[in-house]
Amino acid sequence: IQAEQIRRERKRKQAAEVAAAAAVEVAQKEDERPLVGNLIGEDHANYVLMCNMLTGIRIAVRLQFLHVRRL
Repeated sequence: IQAEQIRRERKRKQAAEVAAAAAVEVAQKEDERPLVGNLIGEDHANYVLMCNMLTGIRIAVRLQFLHVRRL
């Protein structure tokens, strides 16, 4: 009787550990997704637009930094 009870407790603990590991995996997968908007890859229709916008932002920030640095 005690051996069966010990086996049941071990199975419960193993099931709880498996469930906890699954919850951690789900949380990690959710962290990999973008927080806002859609993920734009090279095959996306607006990929070129996104690259041009990022380039423009980098240039504007760099020029502003250089202007502030001269003062």
